[in-house]
Amino acid sequence: MARNILFTAAVILIVLSLFLPWFTINQSQERSVKDGFYEDGANVKTETSFSVKYYLDHAILKAMTEESKSGNSERTYTGENDHYSEHIESGDELNSTESFLYSFYKISLVILALSFIIVVLEGFGQGSDLSSMKMGIALLHLIIIILFLSGIKTSVLETQGDEIVLESPNSNEYVNITLPFGIGKSLVSNDTHNEYYTLENSSSYGFEKTRIQTTSYDNTWQGSYFNLFSGPGPDDIDWDKNNYNTSFASYNQNMTTYYVWFDREPLDANVSDRDPTPESTDDNKYVSMRVEIAGLEDSNNSASAATIRNRIVQAIDASNAPFSATANQTVNNILYIESTYYGNQQNSQSWYGGSVTSEVDGFLDYTESTADTKLEASWYPSTGFV
Repeated sequence: MARNILFTAAVILIVLSLFLPWFTINQSQERSVKDGFYEDGANVKTETSFSVKYYLDHAILKAMTEESKSGNSERTYTGENDHYSEHIESGDELNSTESFLYSFYKISLVILALSFIIVVLEGFGQGSDLSSMKMGIALLHLIIIILFLSGIKTSVLETQGDEIVLESPNSNEYVNITLPFGIGKSLVSNDTHNEYYTLENSSSYGFEKTRIQTTSYDNTWQGSYFNLFSGPGPDDIDWDKNNYNTSFASYNQNMTTYYVWFDREPLDANVSDRDPTPESTDDNKYVSMRVEIAGLEDSNNSASAATIRNRIVQAIDASNAPFSATANQTVNNILYIESTYYGNQQNSQSWYGGSVTSEVDGFLDYTESTADTKLEASWYPSTGFV
């Protein structure tokens, strides 16, 4: 009777083991930054988690990211069902954990086949001769459990490459896999991340300034232009992408190129055909700033250069672009264009007969405030192995 019970229990557990996970690894990370990386920005908390559940013939991988800000949260999920047989069929090698468990999968199928044979023979009246075989099935199941518990740690370490599951390099702290199970292991990583940035005072930043020396109407050909560049405004800075203290090259993807171009024709329906400004794309934004110089052909050189200067000032003032234009009070063909967004901008470029030079480079000095990251991990044999 006892042998029948053990045999039945062993068969049921082996069947269940084919559908339940045998080993689980969970890892998570939690960090916070200030919105926009401003000191007074809302707290933005990001939690990421990753889990692997190893079954006998496949593994289920799941990842989740949740971002919370001002009481609202957004989650994204990814997952994969990784069947070991597909790797084998394609000629790929299984990792140590998968190979270790897949061997138990094949043994379990053999045990189930033997169990079926025992049941069939018993149905033909051979029960008195099969009690030892039933006991053998139960013992085989027990041996599988022992082999799994004694070998799973080694196979997981071989898969990972080392025993470290969490680490904080700056503080030289680690969480290691020393046993086949570890529940609720956590570590505050001193491998810090930037939480927000602050400007010390008004002397911490300066504005880009460009000097324009206009030329006469005769030397200002149709469609000639000069470029002005600007990064995002102070309220739109994404500090981890825009390093304003270095150079314009660090935030090219957020830069806007302004084409200040000269039109010898009055405004008409064909103005777009004369405009040299490129079409904006997802990666590059262009803005047209037209300066009309029609009607200046009869002016002398000095008068036309002064008029062109004044019209550039008017065009910039009317554009709502992030620049201010100021005419030189003593030289009638010189003006200055200053960015109203602080930080280093790209120097102006031109296809124009006048002179375009960078008078002052913008700059920005800021202080970084850092924060720690909370890490958690757990690993344990799951219900399938019993």
